[in-house]
Amino acid sequence: MKFFQNGKIKNKVKEILQEERGFSLMEIMIAIMLFTIFYTVFHTSLSYNVMDSSLMKEELILKELCNRKLNEVILSPPDYGPGLTMAPEVKTFDEKDIDNSENYQYTLTYKKFKLPNLSKITGRDEDEGEEGGSKAGAIQKQMYEKAKKHLEKIVWQVEVKVENKETKYFYTLSSWLYNHKAKVEIRL
Repeated sequence: MKFFQNGKIKNKVKEILQEERGFSLMEIMIAIMLFTIFYTVFHTSLSYNVMDSSLMKEELILKELCNRKLNEVILSPPDYGPGLTMAPEVKTFDEKDIDNSENYQYTLTYKKFKLPNLSKITGRDEDEGEEGGSKAGAIQKQMYEKAKKHLEKIVWQVEVKVENKETKYFYTLSSWLYNHKAKVEIRL
């Protein structure tokens, strides 16, 4: 304790403590820089979250509208015929429960089911089965042609594409449709 009793040493310690009471300019600049980095990272991540949320909302609306239109087509299919595949049908929505539904349009595209020729599936030429005189090959070809003809009448494909006219975002779904009115003849 003798060390602190000397007046000169006490005064020196008081002077040192009084000089170091505040922050230096360098410490303040480092603190501002760290706060700026933290704020920038926080603000950027927050803005990405807001942007992702708005895109998710848009995607959910597009998906809902697409599902609705596809279910409508499946429940009440159109009259199947060659004119159905000529041009896609483009219309706008009249939905009352979705905000700004007039900004959305849908496109319905119908396609016929196509099967390739039997020779392409088996990897043989068309005349190869007949040259050998194989009756089983001829029957197989005849059965395949009959099935191909009927499947192309019965099975159709529909594609529904819903697009926002302003943002140009779109969502697409497709499904198989069955023509229940088509007549099928099974005998050879």
